Amino acid sequence: MEAKESLCESCGDLCGYEVDCRVWIYNVKEYNVPPKAMIIDAILREIYGSSGSSDIDENIKEQKYELPKNLKKFFESMR
Repeated sequence: MEAKESLCESCGDLCGYEVDCRVWIYNVKEYNVPPKAMIIDAILREIYGSSGSSDIDENIKEQKYELPKNLKKFFESMR
């Protein structure tokens, strides 16, 4: 899944800094919040499996999660 970000004014207003928030891409459209259909599709793929499963999916599962810099900055400013 492609990760993309854009300037988020509401989060920036909350913490007093410019903050980039995630942009969700689903069916070639960009959303500022994850669309319900995308969430449902992801849940159903996890439950019933996907014929498109690949080595890429396994590599993603094995990667250690690291909090993105923009979120670190946001949460540090909220202290």
